[in-house]
Amino acid sequence: MKDNTLIFQCNGFSFDGLVIPQFNVYENEIICLHFPFGRPVDNRLGLTQTMIDNIDNKAINTSGTIQFVDSYTLDERRFIFFRKKLVREKIYDKLGCMDDECISFLHDYNIDANIPYRLYGGTERLLIALFIALRFSDLVLFPFSGLDPTGVNKVFDFITRTLKGKGAIILSFPHIRGTNESDFCYICEDIHKRNDNRIRSIELN
Repeated sequence: MKDNTLIFQCNGFSFDGLVIPQFNVYENEIICLHFPFGRPVDNRLGLTQTMIDNIDNKAINTSGTIQFVDSYTLDERRFIFFRKKLVREKIYDKLGCMDDECISFLHDYNIDANIPYRLYGGTERLLIALFIALRFSDLVLFPFSGLDPTGVNKVFDFITRTLKGKGAIILSFPHIRGTNESDFCYICEDIHKRNDNRIRSIELN
């Protein structure tokens, strides 16, 4: 079961015709927000920022830091030099070191620290961004955009192993489920069983 310690509360709000209900986030819990079919969200960054603005920190002795990440979070498109950076250089820029936890993370998810970051696909980029974000943040929000079922499983595996007193909100937009809706729902159902209800789904209208 999820921990009973409340760490964040999202106040209900509306955005572009969508109604987001009030909900709580407990320690080590993953909230999966399923956005409705036929209602595309054009301004996703605006939606995400509005959600962050409506989330209150309820935990004691924490910074209450909230961060949105996706597979493009660490991209730097301005200079060719930055696009050639290796994975270890990207991590070092953000964390200032490559400690044992970093090395173990890269090994577990078969990510080579000496390969240019830009050569990796969406799953690995999202994993790296989440790994870095969870070093500094108590709550992370992220979408599954562009991930296949294998990628979704990898990210779920990482999040459930890494939260350690923190929380996560997954933004599941319609096109992500699309023609693969049954695959996505099967994955969620299977992960629910394996994680003893640490994952809670909220269907939006």
